[in-house]
Amino acid sequence: METVYLDRHATAPIREAFAEPFLPSHQQLSLLQNPAITPSSKRSSRPDGFEERIRRFEVTAQEKFREAIEDLPEVRLADWFTRLLENRIIPAFTQIGFDAHFARALFKMAAPGWQQMGPITNDCVWFHPALIRDIKEIRNGVISKSRRKSEDLFRPEEMWSQNLHRSVDKRITQKGLFPLFETIPTSWIILPRAYPLLEKHHARYLPGYLDFLDRETNQEFRNVLVRIIIEFAGNYTLKYLGRIFPKERATAALFNAYEALFWKNLRNPPTGFEDDLIFCHFFRWAIMFRNRCAAINHDMVKTIKRMEEEMQRVLPLMDSCPPAGRDYDDYGRLPVTLRHGCPGISAAVSYMEISGALTGSATGGRLPYAAIPAALTGLFQIIRKKYPAETPATQKSIRLFLRKLKESYSSANTHRMSTSGESSRQLRFVVPRVLGLIDQMSASLN
Repeated sequence: METVYLDRHATAPIREAFAEPFLPSHQQLSLLQNPAITPSSKRSSRPDGFEERIRRFEVTAQEKFREAIEDLPEVRLADWFTRLLENRIIPAFTQIGFDAHFARALFKMAAPGWQQMGPITNDCVWFHPALIRDIKEIRNGVISKSRRKSEDLFRPEEMWSQNLHRSVDKRITQKGLFPLFETIPTSWIILPRAYPLLEKHHARYLPGYLDFLDRETNQEFRNVLVRIIIEFAGNYTLKYLGRIFPKERATAALFNAYEALFWKNLRNPPTGFEDDLIFCHFFRWAIMFRNRCAAINHDMVKTIKRMEEEMQRVLPLMDSCPPAGRDYDDYGRLPVTLRHGCPGISAAVSYMEISGALTGSATGGRLPYAAIPAALTGLFQIIRKKYPAETPATQKSIRLFLRKLKESYSSANTHRMSTSGESSRQLRFVVPRVLGLIDQMSASLN
């Protein structure tokens, strides 16, 4: 059998309550009005309307979570599990988009089950070699598929866009399935993330997933591991809730936690995982929760619908960009879109660019040609204001977005003389104006 060796650091004291204390409600409301006072926030400016709405959804879900766990019984954990949780599990979970208090609550709500993974002896955790074999087989399949993709003629952002469009296809979400990796061996589906097949001793597999995640260098397989971990954690906790907890309240707390994590990762993905669309995994779990959980209520169903709507506003499906707003000001969501790496760049360019045929009258985002300069002026004002506080990865995405957008309009400028009609006459004015705006914006960021 193989071992996963744990790094030993000073043990952080685990709290007796389920979660770290939330700020009082009046302080939470003040964060919406002045996000600069949020300790974890990197943005000092007042958010635009779209981001403010996403932030409000997140805070509301956090408050519902706090209400659901209020006055629940205290849980005492074994010393070895406390050390594992604080030194290994929670740091790994926060890396992939969890908040520490939500991660801690997951493992406390189903502590008797999760503690089946131990106890730890000789500073290591043992897990079954069959799991290692299955994961390695899956990894080989993913990498093989990835190599075949690299031989295609698609640009990287186009490939990511295709994966995104498959991942949020409405026909798939209605079935509660997200086959992001259709050619992966089916053995990965029966690994113990799948709710019906979960057994209590499968808790022992979690350290194996985390160990592979630590060492993984292939981006696509890393995303598979993140998906497994997120769904496995939620499904296992849901199935093996401790008997001391009221089922309905604990289930509601779990749903609210995953909802809050969806909004958190939609608004601001974790560092290093910008391309991974981690919010999709939390949404996928919510869809499966809806399909399987008898305790789901009307409010939860409405919440899932809202999650899907906002997700598609940030990264719309192919050929289904939402219509531009009444004043064509829907560009306010694009700074959030650009935080999502290559998929975000592709979506933002598609929203603003002119169709290749130059025969239409609007951009991919259904923005009329005549409204493009004003829309870009407004978008660039928002980006310029937010840019200094964005992460280096997002700043890089913004610069790449400007470059790709300029390439698109430069190509339109090259071909516009060969077209005729009202659209062509509009473009003869719009294209040079847009190119000038992009150049000014790019210069202001240097």
